[in-house]
Amino acid sequence: MHPFTTIIFDIGDVLFTWSSVTKTTISSRTLHQILSSHIWHDYERGLISQQVCYETVGNEFSLDPAEIGKAFDQARDSLCCNEDMIAFIRELKCKSNGRLRIFAMSNISLPDYNVLRTKPADWSIFDRVFPSCTAGQRKPDLSFYRHVIAEANVDPSRTIFVDDKLDNVISARSLGFHGIVFDSSKNVINTLRNITGDPIQRGQAYLKLHAGKHHSFADNDNELKENFAQLLLLEMTNDSYVFGINWPLHSVRSFLYLIGVWWTSSTTHGRGISSKVRVTFSGHRFLAHLSQENHCSRQRCSRSILTRPP
Repeated sequence: MHPFTTIIFDIGDVLFTWSSVTKTTISSRTLHQILSSHIWHDYERGLISQQVCYETVGNEFSLDPAEIGKAFDQARDSLCCNEDMIAFIRELKCKSNGRLRIFAMSNISLPDYNVLRTKPADWSIFDRVFPSCTAGQRKPDLSFYRHVIAEANVDPSRTIFVDDKLDNVISARSLGFHGIVFDSSKNVINTLRNITGDPIQRGQAYLKLHAGKHHSFADNDNELKENFAQLLLLEMTNDSYVFGINWPLHSVRSFLYLIGVWWTSSTTHGRGISSKVRVTFSGHRFLAHLSQENHCSRQRCSRSILTRPP
């Protein structure tokens, strides 16, 4: 059983996406610069009001506070739930039978948080949400993490922390959390499946999902369609389904190792006439097409015989 009992997710750019492109005079770049300013950070800590924030930002960036308000209103309107992540979290909680707790921890102002909670999303998947505006602290400040640890009774050594900002993940790791930097939903979901799921169940599911397609790969990443790897798995698992067959394993059968189209050459002894052999293998059967050519060769052509159940 995996040791993790808790997962803490960031919200912005992880569970929700948004657009910094607005129909105002404020560019996307400037909007991000505002979000990175110390004024905005105090706003996210709940230390100043929205009006004071917009006015102070306007003075610092030489912008009209009303235009700033319009830009962020449009940014809020663009908020969209990451359905893949939400569905996956719901799946994790369901499979854990109540053993896994899910929290959210976000740097967000109170007005923005109030708007966020009106967006369509399954908020029931969270045991609790920790916005920076009510904690008076923000990531990557260690005080915010300690606040969540105390309030949620979290054991960092058994907790996974997911955030798209590396600085936030580094702070979490410094306190003992297992940190994951969010880069894409697919990668994070795969990572979380690997560290929270039963490895034996995952392995069995993978074998059955790719039944009959467990081929090898060469050093140049080219797929070698052959049955050797599958026969090895068959011997190890004693599960005919993995090999893609459904007849009794105790039956005496012989197999070709190759699958696909292969060419080889053979020589008719005593005549010096060569035959180019095109052999098409398809798992448990093969077709051979011979064409005589005036080509000198001393290679012997060896063919395996495959029998199938009646």
